[in-house]
Amino acid sequence: MLHWHVSSCLGFVLTGRFRPVCSIVWGLPDCRPRTAFARRMNATFCEDRHCGRIHDTYILCAMLRGPIQYDPAPITGRRHPDPGY
Repeated sequence: MLHWHVSSCLGFVLTGRFRPVCSIVWGLPDCRPRTAFARRMNATFCEDRHCGRIHDTYILCAMLRGPIQYDPAPITGRRHPDPGY
């Protein structure tokens, strides 16, 4: 999980979104830098299609998680009178 966290932080620095770098690269159009990066990650992690697996995992988790809500939930049960604004 440390690799996922570090990659997500790096993805945030690069794009402003917490998304693993391998997932970002896998979503790019097919080109030489993308292919070179994917091959390097396959060799580093000793698996075939590493970036594709990370991308699939990220997309599946994003679908299960749903949209991120940044607004806090409304507070209910207030005991003071409504201020009127």
